[in-house]
Amino acid sequence: MIFDTHAHYDSGAFNADRFDILASMPEKNVGLIVDPGCDLESSRAAIALAEKYDFVYAAIGWHPEDMDKLTDEGFDEMIKLMHHPKCVAVGEIGLDYYWDAEHKDEQKALFIRQIELALELDKPVIVHDREAHQDCLSIVREHPQVTGVYHCYSGSLEDAKVLVKLGWMLSFTGVITYKNARRAPEVAEVIRHSQEQDDQTAARMEELAELQAMGCHAAILGKSIYTGAIDLKQAVALYQE
Repeated sequence: MIFDTHAHYDSGAFNADRFDILASMPEKNVGLIVDPGCDLESSRAAIALAEKYDFVYAAIGWHPEDMDKLTDEGFDEMIKLMHHPKCVAVGEIGLDYYWDAEHKDEQKALFIRQIELALELDKPVIVHDREAHQDCLSIVREHPQVTGVYHCYSGSLEDAKVLVKLGWMLSFTGVITYKNARRAPEVAEVIRHSQEQDDQTAARMEELAELQAMGCHAAILGKSIYTGAIDLKQAVALYQE
């Protein structure tokens, strides 16, 4: 059975065939899906999908890229969604200095606020860390009772070892297959004996448009786990045979 641990099926990229794709998941051996929210609107949508499908669960959180949408009222409503019985994690949250290096303090404050909510609610966290490795690591170290998943891990091997010792899972998406990928494959190889998790992201990375046009979703991406496909395009080709 495939557990798609990170899939934004609430994304507009799936508007044309979202419900057909999700309805087909059980027959494609996809047994569980977590759809993480990134702001209030996407968190509501994730809950709606979780209510519609038994095998879909939601994570609720405010992504650093979406801070421009943040309001006090919206944050309060998001907290209410975190109490929903099908909310299983807080996320996708974290720091992103690639897209926004001007509001680091605001990002860190939001990240800490949501980590403290996760501690209060006894839920794991889904962390987004892009070019903010040391600040992310510092914050999670300050909250040792909170663990979860580092989504699309891109940090160093040394930091990876620290995180694993703290109880965190590290996930690796399709970017690990790119020809110019160096750090992530090395980290994955070293830690794979202590933890194994294939984080199948349905709608966020490079080659997104092409893969979406071909119907990229968990059943396709999951094929690469079992076939040893070299890259996502090959996985799509194998799935379509």
